[in-house]
Amino acid sequence: MTLGLTLLRRIPAYNKFTHEGNWHWNMDGLLPKRFRSSTWALIGFGRIAQNIARKVSALGFKVIACDPYVSDSYMNTFGVQKVDLDTLLNTADVVNVMCPHTPETDRLINEDRLRQMKPNAVLVNGARGKVVDNKALYVALTEGWIAAAGLDDPEEEPAKLDHWHPDDNPIFSLDNCIVTPHVAYVSEEAFQECRRIAAENAKAVLLGGEPLNPVKCVKTPLSEQNHE
Repeated sequence: MTLGLTLLRRIPAYNKFTHEGNWHWNMDGLLPKRFRSSTWALIGFGRIAQNIARKVSALGFKVIACDPYVSDSYMNTFGVQKVDLDTLLNTADVVNVMCPHTPETDRLINEDRLRQMKPNAVLVNGARGKVVDNKALYVALTEGWIAAAGLDDPEEEPAKLDHWHPDDNPIFSLDNCIVTPHVAYVSEEAFQECRRIAAENAKAVLLGGEPLNPVKCVKTPLSEQNHE
């Protein structure tokens, strides 16, 4: 949410503008939109996306979502309109990616889909880095297909690499792309909750019970696994 609101209100650009000695609302002739005349779109409608929908609705945004596994009626209970992906990309002011990374969603946001977005739209990826094709995003941001992007993880996912440098990915050279080090969830309280939940699950199992938060795993046949 913070990435989307910051970019939609053009805070980084205005900050750079004033630090360069300028003081005027008309930076380049492009003005931010009011929240209540803007559309916030969610790709994926799980628990995190549902919480985002509640909060941005309170700020006045119209909220739409695309998720093939969630019904229209369930989205309606949040005041959210279910749409297809094409409609979402064509109409949204903020495209907020919140789906899991699967073979189905790998590089879901690619060149074709970035070209569908409005030129004043903002892309926010709060999901896994590989859901967004960063090479296509770089072109989109440098050629003006979209206005800005905020990523909580780039495509290469640096935490999984032994050696990484921002020069490895050209999006780090752009003023209209904010990248955070996978910290969308980070807070003092979040760390405390993670430790508490882990301890409670371990305690339940050690006492002979079932884990409080089981994770269902589907085994992939060896022939289908990626061994890169």
